[in-house]
Amino acid sequence: MRKKRPAPYVKGSPEFLSFLSGLNKEDSLYEIYMKARTLLLEDLCAGIKIERRKFPKEYVRKYGLTNLWKLNLPRNHRLTYTIIAERGHQIPVILELLDHPTYDRRFGYRSD
Repeated sequence: MRKKRPAPYVKGSPEFLSFLSGLNKEDSLYEIYMKARTLLLEDLCAGIKIERRKFPKEYVRKYGLTNLWKLNLPRNHRLTYTIIAERGHQIPVILELLDHPTYDRRFGYRSD
């Protein structure tokens, strides 16, 4: 069994932080985010690592990624994040919280 790697904190991309600031704390989407944040604090590798060839070009252009992860969440949502080195620690940085159809479009998957 893989050992959990706790994160000292979780960051968000500027776009994600803007999205998050628009959420009502009573909203179910905010609850989904809080659950994801807790999972990442407990284990920064809680998600599924995405192969480099599947990185969306937009992400590569915008963030210059070297790694990309997704976390499957309740109600068919996906959270994308990357892990960066900061202050001697590995830190998860949330890029987006997406519903499944938007995730499929972002990654070029067909939805039939």
